[in-house]
Amino acid sequence: MGKIDKYKEVDNLPNVFTEPEEFRKIFDVLRTRFDRVIVELGSGHGDWLLKYAQDNPQDLFVAIEIKGDRIWHGAKEAHTKQIENILFIHDDALKFEQYFPTESIDELWIQFPEPLPKKKHEKRRFTAQNRLEAYHNLLKPKGKIVFKTDEPQLFQFTLKQLKDLRGFQVAQQDERFDLYRPNTGPLSLPTYYEQQHLEHGREVMLLVLEKN
Repeated sequence: MGKIDKYKEVDNLPNVFTEPEEFRKIFDVLRTRFDRVIVELGSGHGDWLLKYAQDNPQDLFVAIEIKGDRIWHGAKEAHTKQIENILFIHDDALKFEQYFPTESIDELWIQFPEPLPKKKHEKRRFTAQNRLEAYHNLLKPKGKIVFKTDEPQLFQFTLKQLKDLRGFQVAQQDERFDLYRPNTGPLSLPTYYEQQHLEHGREVMLLVLEKN
């Protein structure tokens, strides 16, 4: 199926949402039936989150991706295989707080986002201070942000954002994260891009933040 066909089909899939009001109606019902809520921003094809969801049927997962031809892959697979503990939001990840109530998320995953190196795009970076403040409002007490990147400048930028920000403590910081260390749970599941980075010898940096 071509890119145009995917764009046409994606928003008609029953597990894909494009409007906050529509999503909230379903989410408010579903989240009472699951133990935890786990969200991935910029989920791409959604293959990583699908695997995580299949391994943890007791939890509810939400993938957010702006590119329709990418999110189509995960949404289509989940619909075909009847994986019922995962939902997809086809929208800009920077607007995701419109979709969720306060203190409704247990884990928020940000994996290899666009670094947006230009100064004028600083506030659009997924780990800018204004974004971290929004995440804090949506996380449950003791909720976590898991951030991975292979961009040293973005990693250092993120650490600087935390200096003037209250409400988070660093639970784990690793500038040479070893994907294959034992007993790392979902951290041992590589994303598509992470596998590519590792094959090319790029270092992966990990930061886990916990809400105070």
